[in-house]
Amino acid sequence: MRAFDSAQAARAAVKGGQAKNVILLIGDGMGDSEITLARDYTVGADGRLNMDGFPLTGAYTTYAVHQDGTPDYVTDSAAGGTGWATGVKTVNGRISKTPGTDEAVPTLLELAQRRGYATGSVTTAELTDATPPGLSSTLVTDEGQPLKVNYSTNTPGQSQEHTGTQVRIAAQGPQAYRVLGVTDQTDLFTTLSEALRLR
Repeated sequence: MRAFDSAQAARAAVKGGQAKNVILLIGDGMGDSEITLARDYTVGADGRLNMDGFPLTGAYTTYAVHQDGTPDYVTDSAAGGTGWATGVKTVNGRISKTPGTDEAVPTLLELAQRRGYATGSVTTAELTDATPPGLSSTLVTDEGQPLKVNYSTNTPGQSQEHTGTQVRIAAQGPQAYRVLGVTDQTDLFTTLSEALRLR
């Protein structure tokens, strides 16, 4: 079977329908090099990781934007997380906010909560790392103050930058065909929101 034929068959098998649950696992900063290293170290070059068994895989591009909307090719975790969590690209250092006006944008988690889904976010990183807070546009401390995101390796108040490398994505179930090929990080928001019928 040609690659096009198998992709066509995969689309037909998963197109449409509504997901009952979504589990999104994010290996922050985990590109193909990191996956290859993990595979070689844990199961050897001829072995396979569990993630290799997903039926559909692709990659998405990551980049931030400047306030005027032009590309900023080196993104940070705040802008990167905002892209997949809201479908909106933003300025480095902003979490779930628009690039020009700094207004809050609803996230996948917030939209799912509004639709009555039970939601949660589990992290092995600190909550003040920039990726976990990307799922909420209204993070505040117990005292009601805005949560500050910091990295121990950066100047306080600054976010850690990453290269604009492609990130691996794998999926199974309704709308999963949308991850095939190379897409943009904001497409993940569309895929998940349509699979859960949030919009």
